[in-house]
Amino acid sequence: MKSVKASENFSCNITLMCSVKGAEKSVPYSWTPRDPHASETNGGSILTISRMPCEPDLPYTCIAQNLVSQTSSHPVHVGQFCTDPGASRGGKTGETVVGVLGEPVTLPLALPACRHTEKVVWLFNTSIISKERDEAATADPLIKSRDPYKNRVWVSSQDCSLKISQLKIEDAGPYHAYVCSEASRVTSMTHVTLLIYRESLGRAPIIRFLL
Repeated sequence: MKSVKASENFSCNITLMCSVKGAEKSVPYSWTPRDPHASETNGGSILTISRMPCEPDLPYTCIAQNLVSQTSSHPVHVGQFCTDPGASRGGKTGETVVGVLGEPVTLPLALPACRHTEKVVWLFNTSIISKERDEAATADPLIKSRDPYKNRVWVSSQDCSLKISQLKIEDAGPYHAYVCSEASRVTSMTHVTLLIYRESLGRAPIIRFLL
């Protein structure tokens, strides 16, 4: 990855660079999948992607080839590099939620018509948790890998709030929820800050962070 830049309309521009060690400058490059929101420059070695939070997190693969051989990179999901698009420039302020280490917590979104909402995406650090209409809530592999024994994080089917079981210290921080339209546009955004306390320490937070 070369750079990431967020804009005021919630979009995020990610630039990926591909190269082959020891290869000649004339080596042609290409990328899959072919994305209408992406553009190639510098002979195809640089890919610039414009992505919205509501759009699918596609895996991008660079392919370098010459007359005798071809090699491919590992797929890259760019959503992990852009989990704060427009968060500091708009949306509802939300609230601060206090949780207890090891206990469950709910980060409220309170969408009465959650079942009829096209899609809801919760973002936290490099994790993406989403729920589409008429489908069960899903979490990307980054979320699942945080707890290999159980999926601790999911989106409520009732009001699209975020549910976290067995809180860990690393769960503390700012969360951003995006409500999506059928055209994958952001219709509203909410911020929720999660603080985590150790029960024996009363009201003293375990960690502090900068928003």
